[in-house]
Amino acid sequence: MSRKRKTNGRRTVLKPGASHIHRRVKEMAAAGLVEDQIVLRVGGGIDKNRLRRTFIDSIKQGRAEKQEAQAEAEAAELSKQEREQLERIELTFASDWYTEEHGNLLYGGARTMEEALAWVQQFKS
Repeated sequence: MSRKRKTNGRRTVLKPGASHIHRRVKEMAAAGLVEDQIVLRVGGGIDKNRLRRTFIDSIKQGRAEKQEAQAEAEAAELSKQEREQLERIELTFASDWYTEEHGNLLYGGARTMEEALAWVQQFKS
């Protein structure tokens, strides 16, 4: 009768609380740390190759979260630029650059905000 051998976790490099390590690796990857930096912070005698082999899913998830956050930040930045542009256009309609006779002199004679924005957009393309 063969006895089932119990392991102490060294073979799989998983220790009690390994999900905690997975979470930490994921957070560090999301923060933009590379594998060398993660290895130094995780410690425990693990090298970069073992980190990749054991925690590759956590590293990929962390990097994906970072890319999503960057994409959201870029989208928010674009809308911020558009808001600033609309504010500038609106200010010109309340200034001497706009007359009923000639329209907005800075924006191709536009008479409304929509016309001024369309005038600006034609030069962006």
